Amino acid sequence: MKDDLSLIPGAAKLGPMAIVHHGGVTDQRFRAGDHAKVQEFLKRVRDSGVMVGMSSHLPENIAYVEERGW
Repeated sequence: MKDDLSLIPGAAKLGPMAIVHHGGVTDQRFRAGDHAKVQEFLKRVRDSGVMVGMSSHLPENIAYVEERGW
């Protein structure tokens, strides 16, 4: 799903408790300035009806997302 967000609905149909954006990928994308890719992933999971999460090794990434209400 990292590079193919079209896989999210199929994963959601399997009935997971949640789908989480991986911390290492989050950190990599934030460093590269690709915040929009993380935001789109979170939106698509949320739109699929599954609880969504985002992990990170950097508290400032969590703060960034929280401040923007993602």
